[in-house]
Amino acid sequence: MIALSIGATSVAHGIHYAVLGVGLAGLLALLGPQLVGGRRGTSFRDEHSLRVRALSEQISDGTLGLRITPAPSVTLTREPVDLAGARYLPLAVVSSAAAAGVHAAVGPEHFREQVLFGLFFAGSALAQICWSALMALRPSRALLVAAVIGNSAVLVLWLTTRTVGLPGLLPNPEAVGPWDLCCGAWELIVVITSARALRTHVDLRLPAWADWEPVARFWAIGSVLALLALTLSGAGA
Repeated sequence: MIALSIGATSVAHGIHYAVLGVGLAGLLALLGPQLVGGRRGTSFRDEHSLRVRALSEQISDGTLGLRITPAPSVTLTREPVDLAGARYLPLAVVSSAAAAGVHAAVGPEHFREQVLFGLFFAGSALAQICWSALMALRPSRALLVAAVIGNSAVLVLWLTTRTVGLPGLLPNPEAVGPWDLCCGAWELIVVITSARALRTHVDLRLPAWADWEPVARFWAIGSVLALLALTLSGAGA
């Protein structure tokens, strides 16, 4: 019986480290193009797009060839973009991926409590890492809305389980641990940054690493170090 218990514990720890390693590798893959990419401008449409738009306007009003097309930068309106808001979007992508890592890492332990809990943590991890991937590759305002609603709901559920429990599932509140504190902080950052982006006109493309705000860079590095520290410390969920 003792040997069986030790074997189960070893398997659980193996899953724990494997899932965390995959999560970190996925996060690195997501941010790889930004880390090696050069600086790029995201505040205005490029000159080619402006010229195409100017020619299209001349064709539509029948003046093509009848008037000289002024420089696009003078005649066409540039779209105002909240550069700070755009550059803080990496905070949301990094935080969602880090929160996914937490849910994946503590999932096996919750599976041992109840299958329903384990499925919830697995589903949360999958949703959060997929959101990070989609936001990095094909960003949209719909994804930002989903991030605000989804992460707010998870935070409310977490606060409920830590204060009053869940009727029929958790008769008593659960203890607050370092894993869920970090996860809650990451999810809160996702909500704040996504809500800010929704309130302003932001270019949703993920900027290159060179264009990240210093706080975003520190947050990305700190998130990776925090996940490693939590794992190596052996802290409970």
